[in-house]
Amino acid sequence: ARDIMAKAKAKGVRFLLPVDNVIGREYKRDTEFRRVDSDTIPDGWMGLDIGAKTCALFAGAVQGAGTVVWNGPMGVSEWEHFANGTIAV
Repeated sequence: ARDIMAKAKAKGVRFLLPVDNVIGREYKRDTEFRRVDSDTIPDGWMGLDIGAKTCALFAGAVQGAGTVVWNGPMGVSEWEHFANGTIAV
């Protein structure tokens, strides 16, 4: 990822990553979940969706973009607690 980010920066390409996430203890629909900044995900937890700050960041980038490369949903969009990122963007 760092290599891709460096190449994007060298070419003046904006490369966005999540700044916050909705995390869960397990990959299950009804798992315990929290919202945290991306650099504070505790051991044993996993990112299952992007958070509200990232939704705003990504939505703003998409609105002003000429081209967007998007591959798949923002989170586990089949599960209510982890679908908000995909819906927002």
